[in-house]
Amino acid sequence: MPTKPVEKSQYDTRRDIIALPNHGLPVSEIVKETGASESTVYRAVAKYKKEGHVCYLPRSGRPSILSKAEI
Repeated sequence: MPTKPVEKSQYDTRRDIIALPNHGLPVSEIVKETGASESTVYRAVAKYKKEGHVCYLPRSGRPSILSKAEI
């Protein structure tokens, strides 16, 4: 039975985007190489330059109804 192709996670895509400019590739080539949009490439590079990483950070949101002990 054929298996589904494994898609890259967003983190993997961003990591690849960050690695390619270090090799001197222009944005248009990075877009072709990764399949990401131009705006995604610019945002990932800007975030890396500002924060030094492309990891997800905790976000605020609705508090959990269950306590950690109940989970």
